[in-house]
Amino acid sequence: MMEQFSRTSQGTSLPDETLKEYDRVIIRVFERLYTGHEDVNRLPFTKSDIERAISDLGLTIKNVPDIV
Repeated sequence: MMEQFSRTSQGTSLPDETLKEYDRVIIRVFERLYTGHEDVNRLPFTKSDIERAISDLGLTIKNVPDIV
């Protein structure tokens, strides 16, 4: 059975236990950068965007480039 998720004012909400750390980081980057972004086909981000998401989530990830 698939877990359902809901859209909130802060983005997509999925139960943490269903997500791997990398998934949580990418979702956080997307939520932060997508709001107000005009180009729906591209969402540029940097390594520092990923590092900020990791920090926000309180995670420790040794090889940040693996996330992409």
